[in-house]
Amino acid sequence: MIVTLYFEQEIQLVVPLPGHRLLPGSSGPVGLPLEAFTRLYAVDSNGEPRQMRRLADILSLTPQVVSEQQAYQLLRLETAADKHFLFPESDSLDVRVVSKLERPGDITDAVARRSGYLGPAMTTSEDGFYLRRDLIRVAGSSIALVRRTEQLSRSAQHRIVTQSEVAELAPADVLLPDYE
Repeated sequence: MIVTLYFEQEIQLVVPLPGHRLLPGSSGPVGLPLEAFTRLYAVDSNGEPRQMRRLADILSLTPQVVSEQQAYQLLRLETAADKHFLFPESDSLDVRVVSKLERPGDITDAVARRSGYLGPAMTTSEDGFYLRRDLIRVAGSSIALVRRTEQLSRSAQHRIVTQSEVAELAPADVLLPDYE
């Protein structure tokens, strides 16, 4: 398989990935929008790319997580509006509360108040880092605001501690990605 890597778009992390670089890339035919064909690859020191399909793939390259900043950045990789398209299996998207919908994951102040949105909160404990955050989840035609608590251990093991639906959202309530 030939992979075209976009070196100018390398993803810089605050956590080290020894011997690897994270690069967007594509294999096979490419069309528009480019996001529909772009995936994330870890490229080793020999130049061999391996597709990163989910957070667990990236965490397998991470020897340890030592700070809240590292944990927050890692946990948001699959859900951040500017990187979500790299993980086509992900059904969740970070929320951004704004006055005008501009990018995927945006909801207005009024929708945030009506739905019970809470901003993210990170705590640190002896066994790692806990992030409570609200996300947009899209499952078929269903759109919901979900509240998730995740743990990321210092040895880079991830688990979802709790997840529950906070509110159903109408398509007009949120700007959803369109990669087709």
